[in-house]
Amino acid sequence: MANTKRHTQRSFFVEMLRALGRNRLLPAELQVPPKAIDDLTASGLGPMFYRQLTQSNFAQRVDTQQKLQAADMTARVLAAEQFENTAAAIRILNDCDARPVILKGTSFALRYYPEPHLRTMGDTDLLVRPEAIEKAEAALLHHGYRKYQPTGGVDYATHIHSAPLYHPDRKHWIELHRALMPVRFPTSAEVPLNLSNYGELLQPTELD
Repeated sequence: MANTKRHTQRSFFVEMLRALGRNRLLPAELQVPPKAIDDLTASGLGPMFYRQLTQSNFAQRVDTQQKLQAADMTARVLAAEQFENTAAAIRILNDCDARPVILKGTSFALRYYPEPHLRTMGDTDLLVRPEAIEKAEAALLHHGYRKYQPTGGVDYATHIHSAPLYHPDRKHWIELHRALMPVRFPTSAEVPLNLSNYGELLQPTELD
């Protein structure tokens, strides 16, 4: 019985993610395992399913709709705060001529998701020219960020990004990347960090 329930729940997750990736609605007859709702909200996928719920013919219990709506509203607030903090950090870095490029989650959320809050984000990843890392860090530290040195023996002098920075009031994490991929990757030497080489791959993004 337990294996059957896990299989049903896994099938539901797979079907939901496929539908989102192909920008289509879930079939109304798809069975939604009761525990799946809790797992969706716990994993950050609640807003995605809520979007499907409001655009399809799914008939869900009122308490389920309320739980998913709460997850969606929470995600919207957190995403708005994340983008506001990212915009403020970018202004700081532009002022010191570090000119960062937005990477990973924030960029994906703004460009590839139907609504930005559907992409959960724990931090902001910014690509900075290696020679500008030191002044970029100094500028952020001057504006209230603190350097976080986690245990584990990571050598951030040669790591793909410098030590994480955290703003205690804004509750905002930033990682300043000096490369697109770790040095240990064979292809890293084939992708020199010269932003002018990327041409139209670099596109302006509105955060405010």
